[in-house]
Amino acid sequence: MKKIKEKVVISLAYVITTVGAIYFFFPIYWMVWNSINPWITKNSPLTSIFEPTFSWYELIFTPGSGIYIGPYLTTSLIITLSSTTVIAVLGSLGAYGLTKLDFRFRDKLTLLVLSQRLLPTFAFLIPLWLLYRYTHLYDTMLGLIIAYIAWGLPFFTWLMLGFFSEIPKEIEESAMVDGLSRLRAFWFISLPFVVPGLAVVSILTMIFIWNDFLLAITLTERNVITLPIALTSNIQGISAAGAASALIMSLPMMIAGTIIQRYLVRGLTFGTVRG
Repeated sequence: MKKIKEKVVISLAYVITTVGAIYFFFPIYWMVWNSINPWITKNSPLTSIFEPTFSWYELIFTPGSGIYIGPYLTTSLIITLSSTTVIAVLGSLGAYGLTKLDFRFRDKLTLLVLSQRLLPTFAFLIPLWLLYRYTHLYDTMLGLIIAYIAWGLPFFTWLMLGFFSEIPKEIEESAMVDGLSRLRAFWFISLPFVVPGLAVVSILTMIFIWNDFLLAITLTERNVITLPIALTSNIQGISAAGAASALIMSLPMMIAGTIIQRYLVRGLTFGTVRG
């Protein structure tokens, strides 16, 4: 009877895993299939021979084609990488200072950092739009980068607090006794310990900035157009061009996640085992 129950549980786990895999991978399948399907671009009847076409990928990277995404892709890359880099540097230093330095009101400052994420984005869209209009940051790349930094920095700092708090103070103290300054101790001692967590939080931040639509559509108009806005405004409906563009948009985050996969696994389990 026990073996039967184990087999039922295992079979149920396989079924749930299979259904979950289909659910999560179906969008990728849809994008790939529709972007290379020749029957979408031809009016001829369906044939039994499937000959994939990559003409839509050529068109979305051909200037003057009407569905050219080159400028939008470049804009999104610059904004995402710039914002994430600044957030990672400032957030790591901020989290390190809040966990390793003893100063007055440290706990209150830590709560203040978290409080910046309690308000929904909708709460400050109109004041932010008015501020950007007044300061001439509206519809500029710099303005959008500043907005993403303001959003992502508290989130990044708060998540990194847990990783830095796991590092024993004795390690740094012994290093500083040997002559290292506080900054060098951060760079050579603490930072290598939190690389897994840094990778995880950075990827989460990049995903938000890369896929963001709300802030981008509110703070930009004509001069700065990110890829998510371009996909909704320039490529209408469900089409092969839309599928190809959506797949291109998904690739950078897929590649980034694959490159740092080992850091993701370590980062998600960092600090869960205490000895």
